[in-house]
Amino acid sequence: MKRFQFKLEKVLRIRERAEQNAKLAYAQVLQKKNALELDNKNCERIIEDTNTERQEYVNENHMFDFNIFSAFDANVRALLRRQELNNREITKLQPLLDERESALREAMKQRKILEKLKEKAYANFLLEAENEETDMIDEAALNMVTHSNYSKSVTGETDD
Repeated sequence: MKRFQFKLEKVLRIRERAEQNAKLAYAQVLQKKNALELDNKNCERIIEDTNTERQEYVNENHMFDFNIFSAFDANVRALLRRQELNNREITKLQPLLDERESALREAMKQRKILEKLKEKAYANFLLEAENEETDMIDEAALNMVTHSNYSKSVTGETDD
């Protein structure tokens, strides 16, 4: 019996590589977006900590020091500006992320189509192999019966 060979195996491998490349491209943009979102969360946490520190300073010292409060405010403003820049960058990345996600979905779809074709081809191969085996068994049985009948006719035996 011959070995199964999918005629479009090379095309399937190319589509698998294209899918891997699409996954990598999508992951790179997603990683940038996630890093910016994480940075925003860290900025938010630092802003909360700064506000807590400012309140603790007031509670402990019972006084207002303009220089210290200016430093607190400058820190908070810088963090808010950083968040704003991050949000702008996230907004810029979103269309690219959507595009890469769409390309990934299409690459996955193309690969799955070929995999289904390969599965169907393999099922047909197995069915053909089973049919060939059945035909060989039938032919062997027919040959045995024919040979047996021929032997009986030559020797003059009968089926009683």
